[in-house]
Amino acid sequence: MPSTEILDALNADPSVQRRLRFANCVLRIETGDRRWLLALRDGKVASAAADETADVTIRIAPEAWVAFQQPVPPPGCHDIYAMAETGRADVTGDFLTLFRYSYVLKDILQQLATGRMFG
Repeated sequence: MPSTEILDALNADPSVQRRLRFANCVLRIETGDRRWLLALRDGKVASAAADETADVTIRIAPEAWVAFQQPVPPPGCHDIYAMAETGRADVTGDFLTLFRYSYVLKDILQQLATGRMFG
């Protein structure tokens, strides 16, 4: 579960709120023994209930997650799509949902990995 600081930072960002204003999905992110189940609803990011089914699941190899956390990640670890393309991440579920919320997904991953936002 993400810390309240991470959720507060995401929810305080006007661009996140704008991108998610019509969102209604559940996102699961896994790497090693860390797991986040996030509900994206009505312009907000919140922890989802443990029994909710994810619309999109992203499983990232632990070594790729560590590389992604670097100030300048190496090629192939700098982005979720690069990680998937190079076999360092597996993305399953509803791809329309994935692409619809692609920009905010990148913000969420950045915040979870480093505590920093992109923009």
